[in-house]
Amino acid sequence: MDYKKFWDNRYRNNPELGSGLGSRGANLTYKQQILREIIPKLNPLSVLDIGCGDGQVTGNLPLPGYLGLDISSVAIELNQDRYPDKEYINADFLEVNLPPYELTICFDLTININTFKKYRSFMQQVVRMTKHWGIISGYQNPPRFKSPMTHYYEPLGKTLATLGVKYVKPLGKYRDIFILFFAKSGFEQLEEILNPPLISTILLNWNRLYLLKKTLDSYLKTISVPYELLIIDNNSSDGSQEYIERFCACNANISSILLSQNKGGEALNLGLARASGQFLHVSENDLIYQENWDKKALKTFTIFPELGQLSLFSPFPPCDLVGETCRFYTSLKRNNNIIYPTDINIGSSSIFRREIWEQGVRWQNADAGSYRFPNDTIFSRSVIKLGYLVAWNDQYLVINQGHLLQEFKNNLHYYIENYRSKHGNLNIFEKRLNKLGYRLHKIASGYRISDQE
Repeated sequence: MDYKKFWDNRYRNNPELGSGLGSRGANLTYKQQILREIIPKLNPLSVLDIGCGDGQVTGNLPLPGYLGLDISSVAIELNQDRYPDKEYINADFLEVNLPPYELTICFDLTININTFKKYRSFMQQVVRMTKHWGIISGYQNPPRFKSPMTHYYEPLGKTLATLGVKYVKPLGKYRDIFILFFAKSGFEQLEEILNPPLISTILLNWNRLYLLKKTLDSYLKTISVPYELLIIDNNSSDGSQEYIERFCACNANISSILLSQNKGGEALNLGLARASGQFLHVSENDLIYQENWDKKALKTFTIFPELGQLSLFSPFPPCDLVGETCRFYTSLKRNNNIIYPTDINIGSSSIFRREIWEQGVRWQNADAGSYRFPNDTIFSRSVIKLGYLVAWNDQYLVINQGHLLQEFKNNLHYYIENYRSKHGNLNIFEKRLNKLGYRLHKIASGYRISDQE
């Protein structure tokens, strides 16, 4: 295959497709977030971008001593016009002779090399041109998604090891492609520099932007351990996606997946597949995080090693939460810490051990008309089947804005439709209101909430 001819034609006649799916949409944002987070920590004096393509990934990033290299002359000409502050050359990477660069970047090229001999030569050239560090993507396992353009020979990390690279660390993953960081020198302090996240938070959003803003604000004000946050939007129609894009651009530890259709609770799996934290955390979009919520939750997992999934709520709600009811069958007390195990579910907003995910437990949908909820019952029961405890916390680590009486009053139509979809009627909603001394009234224009007479 004539790769130069192929890519020249692509960039000339299909510029909207450009370098492909790996440099568009959520994948593009994900790569940029990784680079924004790690490059300032390394502080390289020179950067070689191998196969820079149309510059979508690196063009707008501040990269000192940058050189972009690509086989397509059309792409290089486009980049020189778009990013005049950066330097580009048109060349075949296997034939070019350059001095080593402190940092090399190479996204998605290894999967398109069509013979093992060329692949091996390519990787030798990558290592040779890397002075200190490299960020490279490729296959670690035989891919599930195959095409005539993609090829797998051996795990990318194995190739680096056989070429003498002693430090290799995964940074992330999208589809079947792993992003690896490797170092040829100066790797003694890298664990401290890279500092992997302890908590990976997957926040699921569908409309209600006004609540999402409060949730994100409280999360950033209270998170105190190494973290990553991935926001998944289920095709909101209220401006959420535009806000999330702007929000992610300002925060190095935060990325997003913006969906064009509502996948419901199953969308959580897209984020969890990317997560690299030791503990995995699912968040709804209507929470107010309390001080030290993260440290308290992680301490609970340390004290109770048999605990698999922990709710951020307690069975004993504050008085201003509407009719909260939490079933538990016992309490466990250890070192002055208490949890309340249950045999049902503890809701979606929870933290669970990474090994739960690695043992194959996934989020499913509880379909209910136009509302597609995460099926937290199936998830918690799957955790219990693995032999772990599922438990409520001993205090509220978050406040659910969506269960406050004032929120019900302000957005009553949403909650009416929500409860109808989830339960088939409004009985549970009415019981929750009654517990706090309120009633739901049917009126000509719909419903209203008033004090009990």
